Amino acid sequence: MSYASEKRRLELKHQAAEASARLDAARQRVETKHPKDWAYRLRDRERAGEKLTEPLRKMWRQALGED
Repeated sequence: MSYASEKRRLELKHQAAEASARLDAARQRVETKHPKDWAYRLRDRERAGEKLTEPLRKMWRQALGED
């Protein structure tokens, strides 16, 4: 195997490892402990005194069955 082809093979292997790491990081950001975590967070924000828009209030209440 020539030096150039070996160098290219190692570059591709490195790129694949970087892509895999980025994909794993993206998955961790997307995955949640519970599918309705977003609704619980909105509910907690509202209960803490934050003013949410009417559509947000309706969405979290409907998702958690508190409508």
